[in-house]
Amino acid sequence: METFTDPRARALGRRIIGRRRELNLTQDALAETSTISQGAISRIERGTTMPSLETLQRLRRALAVSDSEWLMWLDLFSPQNNGSGDAA
Repeated sequence: METFTDPRARALGRRIIGRRRELNLTQDALAETSTISQGAISRIERGTTMPSLETLQRLRRALAVSDSEWLMWLDLFSPQNNGSGDAA
């Protein structure tokens, strides 16, 4: 994982927090389910770290993110994205 100040990392973190809360999961519970450390989840949610594709896939499975929602998450990384989670 790399350290970022990229607004896309913060937007991804907000999506992960939102989904985790929808499922009433704590960071600890998500860490256990995804086999990602709680500290790493915290950094991802704060947007200070951009996870690898493998880590994103583990989060996707643990958060039961649908294919269509996953595509919206990945749209955060399109060159046209302004970092808000919406295409520019």
